[in-house]
Amino acid sequence: MILRDCYPNISSLISLTVVILLPGLVGCSKNDRPAMAPVTGTVLLDGQPLEGASVRFMGPTGRPATGMTDADGRFTLKAFEEGDGSVLGENRVTVTKYGPPPFEPPTNPDGSFQFESEEQRIAFYNRPSLLPDRYNNPRMSGLLVNVTADGENDFTIELDGN
Repeated sequence: MILRDCYPNISSLISLTVVILLPGLVGCSKNDRPAMAPVTGTVLLDGQPLEGASVRFMGPTGRPATGMTDADGRFTLKAFEEGDGSVLGENRVTVTKYGPPPFEPPTNPDGSFQFESEEQRIAFYNRPSLLPDRYNNPRMSGLLVNVTADGENDFTIELDGN
């Protein structure tokens, strides 16, 4: 018995499966990515290193690059893979840092959090910003850098706590 005898629309099913899966299999290869360069830097708040802040560079095209600051305020950006940096050109920068969560919820076997209610989930994630709101908005932050192919691309980002 031939498979199409059991499933008369098998060719339609196969065609549909290919149409659905092909874009995901093709994905975004390294050749499809915009030109990028490694980026590092330091974030200072009122002249002092800012630990535990999220830094995001948004270039003229492509995926935003992100990094977290360490105890010295240092960060290294990643867009696709560790240390690949950000796209070339003018990048708008945001910096965010939130207060600690009010409690530590139990975790599921997969590492995700287990909340007892929607209110508990909202309370956990709705933490106050420790920085002025303007630094969370790429159009209002006033933070612009130019990532170049032939430069060091090590930026000092100075924030004012007021």
